Amino acid sequence: MPLRETMRQTYMFATRRDVLRLALLIFLSCTFCLGQTSNAVGGDGKTLLQQGNDSFAKGNYDQAILDYSKEIKLNPKVGGSYCQRGHAYSAKEEYDKAISDFTAAIELNAKDDEAYCGRGNAEIHNGLDAKHAILDFKKAIELNPKNSEAYYGLGFAYQLKETYDKAISYYSKAIEVKPDYGAAYKNRGQLYGYKKDYDQAISDYSKAIKFKTCCGDAQVYFELGGIYEFKGDYDHAIINYKKALELKPDFPDAKSALKNAMGKNSKK
Repeated sequence: MPLRETMRQTYMFATRRDVLRLALLIFLSCTFCLGQTSNAVGGDGKTLLQQGNDSFAKGNYDQAILDYSKEIKLNPKVGGSYCQRGHAYSAKEEYDKAISDFTAAIELNAKDDEAYCGRGNAEIHNGLDAKHAILDFKKAIELNPKNSEAYYGLGFAYQLKETYDKAISYYSKAIEVKPDYGAAYKNRGQLYGYKKDYDQAISDYSKAIKFKTCCGDAQVYFELGGIYEFKGDYDHAIINYKKALELKPDFPDAKSALKNAMGKNSKK
């Protein structure tokens, strides 16, 4: 399989995980303030929202949904509970339910930028045209110009539409708002790679490694190795493929790419 196609396929896997990271970051950013809106107490003395938040953070999305649903039943006019449950449904890839909850949150509080952001995230993954998500992300930014996740979401939406210059501009804005935004550096680096601006791509991938992304360093080293290979720098490509395999020994694409780069390097 050609390296470019291999990178495109592994990229799609990585960005799916980045979108789940987006949901998690949105969730965590609103947990504290929303957690103060409820007095309904669960069995361990914590509020139902706190219990749901704890379960979400542990990856126990089913339990989180149960807790949020109990909270919604007791306080159906608290938009934050719908927003939280929407993130849990997104994490479970139940996007229709997530969109419904985010919409309910917006109806209860039209100024909830996080709900617009969460709905945009769910819309992208629900197979809807990216224009729906773009409208929601832009509304989130209108409400809160410092919402780095909304800028990231716009970059992601335009990247899916293969409108790379716009995507780069929004990833850049996300980085401006949040300078340690590893996922934004990673995605922007890949787009610079597509545009054959390899030096800028290498700089962005290096920052993605420094600041971390949800897809893990092995994926980032693998993609960085691909950039070096596109550039014709097989020595550094090999170094990065090997680093990816050190971090993730069971990584077939990295093994194949390493073998390919070593073959090319031997013919120099």
